Amino acid sequence: MGKFLLWVLILVMVVNTLSCLGCLEEERIALLHVNTHILNTTYGNSLDSWVEDKMSDCCKWSRVTCSNITGRVIGLYLSFVSYERVENWYINATVYLPFKHLNSLDLTRNNIAGVVENGGFDKLSKLRNLKELDLSYNNLNRNIFSSLSHLLSLKELYLDENPLDSPHNNSDNIGHERLSGLNNLEILHMRSTKMEENNVLSALNLKDFINLKDLDISENKFQSFEPIKGIGGREMFLKHLC
Repeated sequence: MGKFLLWVLILVMVVNTLSCLGCLEEERIALLHVNTHILNTTYGNSLDSWVEDKMSDCCKWSRVTCSNITGRVIGLYLSFVSYERVENWYINATVYLPFKHLNSLDLTRNNIAGVVENGGFDKLSKLRNLKELDLSYNNLNRNIFSSLSHLLSLKELYLDENPLDSPHNNSDNIGHERLSGLNNLEILHMRSTKMEENNVLSALNLKDFINLKDLDISENKFQSFEPIKGIGGREMFLKHLC
């Protein structure tokens, strides 16, 4: 019993020590790289607390959430960080790869129109703890589906208010990919994305989404939703399909 209590005490001391360390140096440097990428691409941002100071605890920086136990970065909330007059921003998703424990990534309202070469969202598949990705209110087209389909760890995906069926300057053709393979996904929101498919299954391979519980594809122009109802014998919460 005495040895057991000793090990419990050691464990508590280790946990308390880790929780007081602040963010890891490697992740502090990685956050500065993210900041540099945003600055170089959008000519400005609102990350004033992200400073080059080794004494600065990046877990206390704005828009960053760290684990209370490990000190690892688990959440990045980077909405509205692009300079407001930038019409299109092409991001490099690889800048987020150092955050091995990242659970949530919010990139809403940044005028993101796509990704740089070899920097697609499929790279985020290496982040096995990533559960939530929010790309709402950007300028992404449907070509994004092919890379997002690699993110098998996702439980929540938000693509609201992206012109998914609209080409951009760097696209000769509108993509016709389907979102598929996300068998851990529980929430999928694609409200008001200008999609005009005859059948919703032309855009979403819902048979793959075996855990999907909450689907919002409202304010689009799908002609048919019939296959959704009771697909695979599952109950699903559908929001305003028409």
